[in-house]
Amino acid sequence: MDELSVLTGLTKSSLYNAFGNKDSLFAKSVDFYIEQQLAPFKNSIAETLSLSDAVSGILEMKFLNGNNLLVTQGCLSINSILELKSNEPDLHEHVMQGYAEVHITMERFFAWFVQHNKVKAGIDAQNLTDLYITFQQGLNVQSRNVQAKESMARGIEMFLMLIKTLEVT
Repeated sequence: MDELSVLTGLTKSSLYNAFGNKDSLFAKSVDFYIEQQLAPFKNSIAETLSLSDAVSGILEMKFLNGNNLLVTQGCLSINSILELKSNEPDLHEHVMQGYAEVHITMERFFAWFVQHNKVKAGIDAQNLTDLYITFQQGLNVQSRNVQAKESMARGIEMFLMLIKTLEVT
């Protein structure tokens, strides 16, 4: 907030008050973050792609695109869930609701591939969602630790090899 205050010439109080208060500003920031994270899953052209191609496009856009200003240094929603639980129960609940929306949206994305028999029998959308979220969180940690894009690219390549083994050929 200090940097934003200096950059804009507005006091921190003015910035907070523009959104209601500190809690409202944080809640709106989390909402924006979650919406940006969900956009690739909501706006996907997945129906025209294989599962591995759709996942590849999302991961490359999120983590390997040098022009992507939304590449995060960690995951705001997970960090908030962990850090707010003990001292900010209302904000914690707000973030938990947002994270639930993330999970539901991702599960819908993966459900399309299951429903259209694009993956092998016995694999369901919940399994795919859990697998993807686990991998994405690992990439979020790597980005937070400022891992080289080459390292993330290698991990993505291996993950996509795994995803391809789940596809119907």
